[in-house]
Amino acid sequence: RSGNTSSDGSAAAPPWKVAAPSAGTNGHAVGISDTDFEEDALDEFLGANMNDFEEEDSMLGALSAHEQPIEGEVGQSPPVVNPDGESSSKNADESVHVHNKGSESTTTASHPAHQELLERVQLAHNLVVTSLTLQTIPPSSEEQHRYPSDASDDFADEDEGKAKSLRTLGLELYELFAGSKPPFSDRDAMDNNTSCTDQDVVYSHDGSRSCRQPRKRRDENRHQRQYSPLSDLGLPSSLSWMVDILINGGNVDCDEGKLCYRSEKEVELDLKLMIDCPDIFLYSTANAESIVCGEVQAQHHLLIPNKLYGREEYAVQLRDAYDRASHSGGQCQAVFVFGEAGVGKSSLIRSVLESYPVVGRRHIVYAKFDELVYSQSVSVIFHAFDEYCARLVATEPPSRLGELGAAMLNAIDLEGRSLLCSLMPKLRWIIGDGGSPDTIGLGTNSFENQGAGAQFRLRFAVRVFLQTLASWVFECGTALTIFIDDLQFADHNSHDLVTVLLTDTALSGVLFLGGYRTGLENSTSMGSELTILLGLLRDAEMIQSTDIHISNIDKNCVNILVAESVGIIPRLTRPLSDVIFPRTNGNPLFVRQLLQSLVTEQRLVYSVSLRRWTWDLESIQRRPIDNNVLALMIDKINKLSSEVRLALTMASALGFQCSKSTVGLLEIVREEGNLALSDFLDAAVDEGLMDETKSSYRWSHDRVQEAAYSLLSQKDEREAMHVLIGLQLRRALSQASPASPSSADDLLFLTVDHMCRGISLIQGCDDKIDLAMLCLRAGKLSVLRSSFPSALMYFKAGRGLLDEDDWTRNYDLMHDLTNSCAEMEYTAGDIASMKPLLNDSLAHSVSFDDKIRCYITLVSSLSANDRPKDAVKIILEVLERIGETFPSTVDPATVLDGLQETQKVLEDTPIDSLKSLPEMKNKQKALEMRFLNKLLISSFMASMHDLTALTMFRMVRISMVHGLCSESPSAFVSYGYFLCSGGASDGCVVHHDIEKGYRYGKAGMALAERFDPRQSIRVSVAFYGCVAFYKEPLQAVIEPLEATYEASMMAGDLYSAAFCSFLAFQYSLFCGKNLEDLLRKMTRSIESLGEHKQTAILAHQVIDEQCVLNLTGRSDDPTKLKGESVDIDVLEAKRLWRLVSLACSYQVGMSYLFGKYEMALQYAEKKKDTDEKHLHGFREFSRWVRCAYVFYDGLASLALSRTSLDPKLTQRSQDAIDSMKTWAKLAPWNFEHKLELLLAEQAFAAGNYDAAFRSYGNGVNLAEKRGFVNEAAVAAECAFIFFKERGDYGLAEVYRSRAVELYAKWGATAKVTRLRRS
Repeated sequence: RSGNTSSDGSAAAPPWKVAAPSAGTNGHAVGISDTDFEEDALDEFLGANMNDFEEEDSMLGALSAHEQPIEGEVGQSPPVVNPDGESSSKNADESVHVHNKGSESTTTASHPAHQELLERVQLAHNLVVTSLTLQTIPPSSEEQHRYPSDASDDFADEDEGKAKSLRTLGLELYELFAGSKPPFSDRDAMDNNTSCTDQDVVYSHDGSRSCRQPRKRRDENRHQRQYSPLSDLGLPSSLSWMVDILINGGNVDCDEGKLCYRSEKEVELDLKLMIDCPDIFLYSTANAESIVCGEVQAQHHLLIPNKLYGREEYAVQLRDAYDRASHSGGQCQAVFVFGEAGVGKSSLIRSVLESYPVVGRRHIVYAKFDELVYSQSVSVIFHAFDEYCARLVATEPPSRLGELGAAMLNAIDLEGRSLLCSLMPKLRWIIGDGGSPDTIGLGTNSFENQGAGAQFRLRFAVRVFLQTLASWVFECGTALTIFIDDLQFADHNSHDLVTVLLTDTALSGVLFLGGYRTGLENSTSMGSELTILLGLLRDAEMIQSTDIHISNIDKNCVNILVAESVGIIPRLTRPLSDVIFPRTNGNPLFVRQLLQSLVTEQRLVYSVSLRRWTWDLESIQRRPIDNNVLALMIDKINKLSSEVRLALTMASALGFQCSKSTVGLLEIVREEGNLALSDFLDAAVDEGLMDETKSSYRWSHDRVQEAAYSLLSQKDEREAMHVLIGLQLRRALSQASPASPSSADDLLFLTVDHMCRGISLIQGCDDKIDLAMLCLRAGKLSVLRSSFPSALMYFKAGRGLLDEDDWTRNYDLMHDLTNSCAEMEYTAGDIASMKPLLNDSLAHSVSFDDKIRCYITLVSSLSANDRPKDAVKIILEVLERIGETFPSTVDPATVLDGLQETQKVLEDTPIDSLKSLPEMKNKQKALEMRFLNKLLISSFMASMHDLTALTMFRMVRISMVHGLCSESPSAFVSYGYFLCSGGASDGCVVHHDIEKGYRYGKAGMALAERFDPRQSIRVSVAFYGCVAFYKEPLQAVIEPLEATYEASMMAGDLYSAAFCSFLAFQYSLFCGKNLEDLLRKMTRSIESLGEHKQTAILAHQVIDEQCVLNLTGRSDDPTKLKGESVDIDVLEAKRLWRLVSLACSYQVGMSYLFGKYEMALQYAEKKKDTDEKHLHGFREFSRWVRCAYVFYDGLASLALSRTSLDPKLTQRSQDAIDSMKTWAKLAPWNFEHKLELLLAEQAFAAGNYDAAFRSYGNGVNLAEKRGFVNEAAVAAECAFIFFKERGDYGLAEVYRSRAVELYAKWGATAKVTRLRRS
């Protein structure tokens, strides 16, 4: 030791004295909130530059090591001293904070003086450890003889012995750190011992000891000490205070409370804590000189650490979820972090996000909902993905971006890309011109293309986008993390979008983090929506869900927070934290804000002389208790100037975050002159109420925003504030530059939002009209962005500003708003609200042309709600008004006349030259075609097939005479279907012309490419569903149907999507796809049909499902369609004749497959009887069912004809063979093997065994070769029966084994079981 002393005898500053850090570098972050992130830039809320990913530690480099969040595993927290003096490393309920592994060694400063100070503290620690070790060594027998236990007066009292030991230790430590002894020695002190208790002992400068007098002020106590404390020598206050307490026998009773050390073990633990966390307890308070001279503000601002306390277990859960999503299959994970306001939900998530590996930090999408910004709530999610796209462009190599762009172009169609780019403009930076909205007109978002499927079109496009993106991210070895904060403020549509995305069975490699505040679940409508969302996601099988309930921190953690805030070891801050804890209940935000308030009230002050924070415990105890943090913040804001308060209330009305460009448009209105809002927000930033970023202001916590907004206590005050903001923004909107449409659009939404919040205060007629026009603009812009709920809100607000007289004064505005409201109500599925709006518009429309828009809405709503006959009635009325009349009754003769007239028009035009026809110029005819196309669809859905035929003929003739339009392709494909099927109904039968019908269908497909993509969807459905299989392999038709299904979903055409799905599954069943795989897919499809309310298609598809259940052995009686999906007897009892007819068709095949030949013919007769009596010659819209029905009806007739001479059976089987020959000529792939089996059975019945032998072999081989495993199995089974009855048991066994193998391959377990028994 070097004995350095000053000229006056006091200890001089030791050589390791160092300068204090500047404000803001005290190992803590100034004014950082517990829970909030920057919304528009990920690097803002992650606390680092996201554009720099070259170095592993680039994001964490700005943080000192002890502040860094988790990296890898959660490290051990610093030792915490329990009341009994024992140390422990706390778990989630007790731990100090989330502490970086290895921070004990990595936080040693590189400054030489820091290093020397730390070495001295380590030396002191070793000294105490050595002393403790020596105390454990028992004295030798000689020492015990020389010094018996009662021989020394100094050790007669155990407490006095402890006090002496602690005083001796204090003097040793003082000399170690000061470089010289204090002016008195420990021996001098002991020689002047009095009868005072240890707690009352004080020492004067000469070493004499006296009893403590009644407690005096801090300066008097310090004067009585009569020696220079270590803090005067520039040493940390924690060391100085520790030594002072020890010199005073281990006890000090002062304004800060009663402070004590009870053993040397406690001293050792505190020294170890200083070594482990030197940035907090050593370096940050090593010198106060710069705080006084250069950093004056540090005297008034507490540097509160941005740390987590007691959250290690939760952090591990989050990291585990990330690991599961990033590896081992990448199953989607959802973690919900919830708790009261201010408990640190977002801070917990942020710390884990910061601990991601570099590649993981690149792929984080962050969104935060705002209670005061709700009109464009769904756009919050899209804005987050838009910013993510920009970050990808800035950080990813061009080659990787090219791969993502190519994958997007391949997975998402043109219209879907255009829609996504309208919502996420920066996506175009990745996919290029392929996503430009200019590539297709904005007319694709017209009302007719919305309807009930409009919302789904948006969801489906985003779902495919997310699938593609997540797959691309997963290839990098990480999961895509989506963090959405404040879910309690999201609306129904946002929740719905989240649910649709995360319950997607095709999605993997996604970690969804949702934060929300508890206590609102049942108090608000948004809270109720949140409850539903959480239930759906927690019950979803495709996503693994984890709940993390964050509660307040315990008393020990509060003490650590306080200790690290003031830079004093926790043992010495215990009296202060004991007062703070019951007042805050351990809410971290409340604790932080209370500490700041104590500083403001000067109950917690920085002492320049003591070089540490000091507090007046009695004054704090007398302070009024705040009920909660909100009341505390209100009180704090009320102490500010009136201008600052007004600025804060105005900023709170703008939401949690407001851009500087918006703030720059607003002013504080005063009588003596207006002032810029930004001038006063800077003062709020200085007070720690707000944070400032490069582009925005944001509140330090949403509870602070709530406190400022609550100052507008009355409803009229809040409305007046919003109107004031809206008027100032309206003035700026009128001056907005057309060169920046996106910013003008955002300004439009912001203006209308605020004006509508105070809409009751808008009284002037001109003001109302102006706002109504703005609402109309905002609504139409929302429609273009597919934000239909927002559009409805704007339209309703605009219409509410007008009255009945405006039908005369402002007709165009009123008409537009009324019809727009009706269209959006239909889109939302609220037909009850739509009807009065349409009636009002129809009653006030001044021309028939103005009524057209109403009729389109009405017809669309009727069709979407399974009322096609009502839609047909209205369409016929409209067509009559515009010049296209139809006969009151449509019979087969009328259809034949229409066919002949159409053929006459077509006879001079080759089919291949249809594509050369000009486009339609006549607007009247274009309008007729528009409604005729609606009639074509509605009449088909209503099973009015004669009217459907008449409509398609009319459309073909108009197209031939007046040119082509977007509806023409549907007409030609429908006409081709008519020719292939041989008529509209059994009452209207024409000669099959499959060749010509197929060519017209192909021509219609070619024409569709010239027009609206959505029309091409309907054309594809008709062609591949009803025409293509007459010429093309059935298996080849399934893939286009699946592709059309995807396109239909992307377009929001739910009916076409459902129809495609139904046909694809039906054809898969009939061409022998594996039944188990088919059943799994079919079950999901049926759930989807129910979800999207496609009840008509659903009723048909469950019949297919029941067939599969029967074949796979999941039915009590496999011969009858009666089980968990459908019961044919119930259908008949309910008089659902169309379904009865379809079920009978299937029942013919099921009965035959299980050897019930007579039952098969009974169901065939029942179908015929049902069609004639109840359906007037109805034909199934799936003609393949008709082909299958004919096939199995013929097989059943032939099987019975072997034992019966009934001529009806012979004729029946011959009719089946004749039909199959016709079809086999045109499509041999689909029908030739069927014909071979029918001929084999016919030869068997006739006794022509050689012919039967050849045909059986051909039937089995052809069916298997062409992929019809099911019919190959049927043919093998028939051959088995043939050879068995002939007595050729060897060949019979060969074919039986072959049939078993083929049925097993098909998945028909019930058939396999029966054949094995035989």
